[in-house]
Amino acid sequence: MWSWRGRLLVVGFLVTLCGAKQAMARAQSAEELVSRNLSAKGGIARLKSVPGLRINARVMLPTAGLEFPAVITTKRPNRFYQESTIRGQKVIAGFDGVKGWIVNPLMGGLVPQEMQGSRLEMLKRQLDLEGPLVDYKAKGTMVEVVGHDTLEGKAVTKLKVTPTDGLVEFFFVDDETGLEAKTVKQIKDGDNITTLETRYSNYEAVDGVMVPHIVEQKAAGQVLQFTIEHVEIAAPDDTLFQMPTH
Repeated sequence: MWSWRGRLLVVGFLVTLCGAKQAMARAQSAEELVSRNLSAKGGIARLKSVPGLRINARVMLPTAGLEFPAVITTKRPNRFYQESTIRGQKVIAGFDGVKGWIVNPLMGGLVPQEMQGSRLEMLKRQLDLEGPLVDYKAKGTMVEVVGHDTLEGKAVTKLKVTPTDGLVEFFFVDDETGLEAKTVKQIKDGDNITTLETRYSNYEAVDGVMVPHIVEQKAAGQVLQFTIEHVEIAAPDDTLFQMPTH
């Protein structure tokens, strides 16, 4: 049986090893960290090959005491469809690549309404299926390492991501896994800019792509919690995303 001294030596060795790994991670350049992040997610080739996702989730809005199911479907390059059942009412929103629309009976919208103005522009900015780090140089996006921190006891490296529209996003990349643990993003709504904070955990592989299965978002004092129950890589017909005619 090991002595207590022996056990402490083993722990000391592990601490030293972990410290060395963190130091290596922190010495990496922004380009190296982006490459590691994309590799951790499944590799850039695999990410580019995903035609779309269908996500079944439970959504919680703690401040309102609400919990409801949602099905979120995306398709390359920027198609989006979400269907939720809230208090017995079906709320649907979509984007067909050009036109955004919503059906929201909770707000008196019994027929499809076309999105306009800042709401539409805000939706468009969220519909990059691959994320801002894939081919970021070709997109004109700047990425730089701006610091190191800890998040829930884990060492993270902070990346500043500045796209051509100037709306900055920070990625907090887990030094151990290479996956983002949190993002903090500027969101423009008309003349106002707010901050969207998103935390990611419980990553699981889905057909070679790492997908977080618990996501929490905070913006404007509101909190949304997503528990993802099922993820499927799929490419539905484009008709799903089109605004209904009735």
